Parts: sequence; C-alpha cells; structure tokens
Amino acid sequence: MMPHEIQAAIESVRFPPDDVFRSAVEHAGELAPSVISLAEKAATGAYLTLPEDRLLFAGLHALGAARCTALYRPLMRLLRRPEGDLDHWLGDALTETIPRIVLSVFDGDPDPLIAAIEERNADSFVRWRLFEVLAQLTVRGLVPRAVTIEAIDRFEREGLAEDGDYPWEGWKTAIMALGLVDRFDRIRAAWNAGRLADRQIDWKGWVEEMKRVEAGEPADSYFTGADLTAFDDPISGLSWIDAKFREPPKPAVSPNRDPAAAIALGEDEIGWLTGFLSSRKIAKAAMSMDQIDGFFTGLIAGPHSASFDQHIAKIWRGFDPQFDDAGQKDFVDGMLSRHWDSISRRLEQQFPHAPVIARHPPQTLGCAWAQGFVLAVDSNTEIWRPLVFDDAYSPFLDTIVALAQDDWRPRLDGRPQRTRQQYVDALPLSVLGIHGYWRGRPDQKPPRPPTILHRKIGRNERCLCGSGKKYKYCCGAG
Repeated sequence: MMPHEIQAAIESVRFPPDDVFRSAVEHAGELAPSVISLAEKAATGAYLTLPEDRLLFAGLHALGAARCTALYRPLMRLLRRPEGDLDHWLGDALTETIPRIVLSVFDGDPDPLIAAIEERNADSFVRWRLFEVLAQLTVRGLVPRAVTIEAIDRFEREGLAEDGDYPWEGWKTAIMALGLVDRFDRIRAAWNAGRLADRQIDWKGWVEEMKRVEAGEPADSYFTGADLTAFDDPISGLSWIDAKFREPPKPAVSPNRDPAAAIALGEDEIGWLTGFLSSRKIAKAAMSMDQIDGFFTGLIAGPHSASFDQHIAKIWRGFDPQFDDAGQKDFVDGMLSRHWDSISRRLEQQFPHAPVIARHPPQTLGCAWAQGFVLAVDSNTEIWRPLVFDDAYSPFLDTIVALAQDDWRPRLDGRPQRTRQQYVDALPLSVLGIHGYWRGRPDQKPPRPPTILHRKIGRNERCLCGSGKKYKYCCGAG
C-alpha cells in the first residue's frame, strides 16, 4: 500500500485491519509528519475530528513500533494535557500502551519526560506510569541516575501531587527500582502521611519488598506488573482491546430496511459527536446530542415543513461553538445535516427512527430527548393544537411530554405504573403516529398509542402541550 492509501484506510475505520497496521509500521517515516502534526494540534487543546482521532491513535502505535524518535517531544507535550482531555482519543491506551511507546521513541533527553511527570494538571494515572518509564530508562542506563534521583527528591520536596494521588505510586516504584535504600525511610513517612494511593496492602508488604531490594533482587522485577517493555508490534501490543472495538462500526439502526442506511451516522460517529457537544468547545447551554435528536425529530414530524438550514443555529442557544478551524466546523455541520436527512428519510418512508439517547439514570432516561422534541413543539405551538385535541392521536404527544418531565410521578388512578424505559421504547411508534397525523393519511388507522402516565393537571400548572402557558389559559380553557 502507498502511504496515502494507508492514511486513508486508517482514517476510515476505528481500528485498522492487521495488514494496514503492518503497512503503517513499514511506512512510518512517510506517515510521521501527519501523525506528529496531529499530536501537536491535540497538545494545544484542539478537539480532533473523527478521522484525525483515528489517525492519531493508530499513528502513535505505528510510529512507536517503528522507534520514531521524532514523536517523543510532541508526545510528551500531548501527555501534559489536563486530566480527561485525552480519554476520548486514547482511552485505556493511555496507561496500557502509551508508556511503552514512550520507551520506544525516547530520544535521550529526559527533561520532557520529567516535565510531564511534574505537570500537576495532567492525568494522574499517566503521571504514575511515566514515573515508572523514567525509572526503567534509568535502570537501562539511558538516563543518568543522578538526574532521576534529583527528580525523585524534587517531587517529594515540592509535593508535586496531592496526598493519596497516584503519581506517588510511581515515585515509590522509582525508589524501589533504583535500589535507593537510603530513601526507604521516606517511603515509610509517605505511607504514614497517607500519601501513597494504594493502602490496601499493609505496611508489612512494603517491608518485604524493601528487604528484597536490600538483598539485591534485580530491579526489572518491579516492572513485571506494568509490562514496561518497548513497543514493537501494534497488532500484538493492542490485543487487549475488546474484539467488539475491532469490528467495523455499526449503524445505529439495522440497514436491512432502513431507507437512511446509506447516510445514517454510525455508532462511532454518534459517539464522537456526543463527546464534542459536551466538550469545552460548546457552551453548556447548547443542546446535547439527545436533545438535538429530539429537536430534529419534532421539527421533521411536525405540522409544517422545516429545513436543516432554518434551525441549525437554534441548537447552540445563542452561543456560537468555538471551532478550532473551518475543517472542524464543516465536519460537525456535515454530520448534523446527515442526521437530519436520516430522520427525514425514515419518517417519509414510515420507518421508525430509533431515538438517540445516552446512558442516564433510570429516573431521567429519555428526559433530554423529550425536552428537545417539546422545544420543536414550542417553536410553533398554535399549529400543534389540533393534535392536542384529537383523541386518537394526542396520546402520542402525551407520551413524549410525560417523558420531558423530570418529576416522574406515580399514577393516581390505581393502574400499574409504566416505567420510563417503557415510554422510551414507545417513542418510535409515537413519532410515526405524530408524523402520520400531519401528513393526511385518513385511509390509515393510527397505530395504537402507548398507555401514558395519567394524572390530574392542576389549573395553574404548565400546560402539557408545551406552550409554556398555565393549563387554565391553554388546553384547559375549554
């Protein structure tokens, strides 16, 4: 494969096939500029697009296996990002394989590595593992012992981690691995002060370890559990990744009959978009992915013709996203447009659209989605009124309005309580019923509406139709 074909193949899937990974290692020199550029970009706080995300993940592992030392410094800057910033790109690789990649691409200068260890805002587990990397490099003679000992002493002297935080575990491992017997009393003091994170092992366990060091046990034994060996093969090195992650991304809905199968967002695309919408690039007031899906569905299923361009700005709630560049904006707009078109195609073909609902506690399941739908109703409340007063069709909307309430209440009529999950399961049917009502299909019997939550509406309560008015001045006025 040619380098440009390898890069295109990596960017198109969430986990490259083995032959693509092997080719990426063979052509690591040609891929290095693109991968290093992405590492530099991510280190500045940019939110990578999905193709960039895929290229960074696979590229780091390919360059690591190829011992590309040019990656070392950009990677160290990337690993200094605040805790949580790197999870959506690297996930468990942050502690499983990235430390091994650092070993493989180390260029002989320990300063960038030590700077990452001492970065207070960086991921705690990453700092722990990087401390172990520093110790391993020192044991191998690649970093002067004096440099590492000074880093160990400065870490303690300046208190570069909170008590009980995980970097202290790396600090302890470094002392043990280097056989610094004269500093064992500091480990004892750290234990007594509650600095060490892992206090499930009693002090006798640490005493036994220190005795083994004093007896001259090989230092490499302290890295057995951490598996700190150079990263040589991305295929075997990533074998710990769940097999499901290696499979091609699945569409959110089965493509067998789905009229939107060709354009529908896959699971990984929805996952990326969900993460982006909750990132610092987007104001907290903006809609979540759940709300956007409900909002789009309400507009498309509603009584008047709506277009994506008319309503896209509304999802930001007046706060423009802080896009990193024009390419990122086009990528986000393109995915949102595809999602709008997918919903539209499904409803026009009377195919159920499965709502996009993130994991929520049972007591709020479906609430955000339903609130998004209600916002679509609120955009033109008056023309929705005929459905509200139609006995055959109003239960479809009532189901959604009930879900939009975050104060879930039991029935007052003595009948069994329906769970929120049952209401969520009924949403595709409810949406089809609402869409069919406005599209004039008198020859078709409406689908049987789901049983909804019944309770007496107080005259001063907000009307369930979503108008925002008191019930006595709205649907209760008659």
